[in-house]
Amino acid sequence: MLTALNEAEPRVRAAAAKALGDFGLPRTGEDLELMLRGLGRACDDSDDSVAEAAIVAFSRFPFPFVRQRLEAVAKKGEPEGRRLIARQRIAEFASAEAKQRLLAWTDVLAGEASRLDRDLTSEDRFGRSPGDPLTQAARFVSKQPDRVSAMDAIPREPAYLPFFRLAMTDTKAEVRVAAISALAEGKIEGARAHLLGALDDPDVGARWTVAVAAADPSLARRAAVRLGSEPDAEVRARLAKALSTGGPEVVDGLFTWLPAAEGPFAEAALSVLAGRESAQIDEALVMIASRDSGSAGREARGRLSSVPDERAVPTLLGRLSRVSDAVVRRRLLELLERREGSAVDDGLLKEIEAGRADPPLVARVDRISDDVALPRLFTALSSPDPSVRVAALAALAKRRGESVADELGHAIQRDPASPMAFTSLLEQRPSDAKRALLALLTDPAQSARHERIMRRLPSQDDIAGPVATAVRGTPGLSPVALEVLAPLTSTSTVLAAYGTISQLAIAPFEQRVEAIKALAEKGDRAAIPHLEPSARDESTEVKLAARAALHDIDPARYPAWDPYGRVPLVIEGAALGASALLIAADVSNANLSPIFTGIAGAVLGGATPFLLTRKEDLSLGQAGFFGTSSLWGTALGWGFGGTVGFDDRATGGATLVGQALGAAAGGFFLRDSEWGLGELAFSNALSLEA
Repeated sequence: MLTALNEAEPRVRAAAAKALGDFGLPRTGEDLELMLRGLGRACDDSDDSVAEAAIVAFSRFPFPFVRQRLEAVAKKGEPEGRRLIARQRIAEFASAEAKQRLLAWTDVLAGEASRLDRDLTSEDRFGRSPGDPLTQAARFVSKQPDRVSAMDAIPREPAYLPFFRLAMTDTKAEVRVAAISALAEGKIEGARAHLLGALDDPDVGARWTVAVAAADPSLARRAAVRLGSEPDAEVRARLAKALSTGGPEVVDGLFTWLPAAEGPFAEAALSVLAGRESAQIDEALVMIASRDSGSAGREARGRLSSVPDERAVPTLLGRLSRVSDAVVRRRLLELLERREGSAVDDGLLKEIEAGRADPPLVARVDRISDDVALPRLFTALSSPDPSVRVAALAALAKRRGESVADELGHAIQRDPASPMAFTSLLEQRPSDAKRALLALLTDPAQSARHERIMRRLPSQDDIAGPVATAVRGTPGLSPVALEVLAPLTSTSTVLAAYGTISQLAIAPFEQRVEAIKALAEKGDRAAIPHLEPSARDESTEVKLAARAALHDIDPARYPAWDPYGRVPLVIEGAALGASALLIAADVSNANLSPIFTGIAGAVLGGATPFLLTRKEDLSLGQAGFFGTSSLWGTALGWGFGGTVGFDDRATGGATLVGQALGAAAGGFFLRDSEWGLGELAFSNALSLEA
């Protein structure tokens, strides 16, 4: 088939190339070399069909130098068909089939090597030339028992780098360790870049061996990443020692796992970072100090204590803004404990403005002066974000002052259901919170809280008006209102508030009576206008209390009250009705029985006051007032008729008119009359004397 590659007919050459590709692996390295050289030449055949068949056949041998040859064909300058096939075949080098063919060829070489001279250093057993690719491969994949010694015998030259790389994939750990050790020596330029995989070798010895080269720029970042998951303490220590001399890429690698570092891993990181100074190192120290509770954390905190504020504060605050773990945040705030200044205040207030309100943060914010903190907290309190409002309320909880109370009141009005703002307002000093509390006391949306609001009001007279307004809307608040009003002085506003409670018809009479008694005790004569409406109330208890209070304040004007005037009033009405009907019958010359007429008039006259006063009690003074008024009217009418010279009939008519006017006046002013029995007797005595 190799001879056929030189035939004149292109079809024969193409068929020979295809046959060589399908032939499979030869039994010796010499045969393989002949096949590959023949196919390599055919790839440059003048006929495209021959060249394309040769390219396909050549690619069936997935060796590095074959790939290099195909990559050369795929470059510009070659015919398009050849370039296309070359690119397709290169892409298949990573296929499972290609790997299987390579492994099969490894077995062929191993078998050939075992049949040759057992001198591991002899070049003859591997082929004609030590630089030949087949010779290199045979040397490397030798299955001689002492492969570790074979590693030692391989020259530390770039041409032999593939041997070591393949040895690093050996199933035996000692072979991998030998290869790693050879590459880690650094004698082969660029060799350490091939040790990346060794950092994750399952064998501890392999990882321990490669650790010595960890600071190499080609390995440093990956080694630093590995340090964060290395389970073996000795390997960790060796890695840390090597990495401590590494460049910036070491720190970059550490930061991939440093935020969660604790315990021995944090200690290893500190060992690597020792002696370094930069903003990134400050951040690393903050991470460890806030995360680790052991010796690493203590060491990091000790180092941070010597870092000046201008470097430490931004780093601490930046870390604080990015973490949510409660323990980490507490430690960060502890690290800020002894650091003061506007930068610290600004950063902590930004945390509140971001909606964070963990207790240690709030406690630290409490130390910020009011003139710095309050404007920003008040702004946060009106934020549309509920979490920001909650954080602001937490930060305001221990602050006192009228402005704080006012802002809390506004917050409650914006969010009527907010329990936190209301609780904070109640904890303010009553004198500071008065304005906000009074605004809420007149707010119907806060009716469920009015009792607690009342109890928190200061004992100042100007609260009486709003208290009365609240009671008017919710009479059930009367007992609380009476408690709140009790310590106040006797101003007109306070008396008016008591008057409001005493006149609430739907309030329990006990509270109304209590309000009346308070008016009597506090008000003197100024309380009279507030008591008089209650003196005419439908409730007997209220009316009696008001009458008694009025009598205590002005006994000369308001006699002691008695409820016994209703019967005398009915009798007076009956007498008045009987006399009026008899006079009317006489004036009209009606032929009626005087007895019948008198009885009819008595029934009509008595029934009228009886029905009109069924739901109230009258005093003897009121009954006397009515009788006196009626009597005076009758006497005036009769006297007028006699004075002007009327005849008997006209005089009777005048008497009847006077009697009607007197009775009407007595009935109209009955409820407003405040006559005592003494006044009644005195008035009638004067009239009789006249």
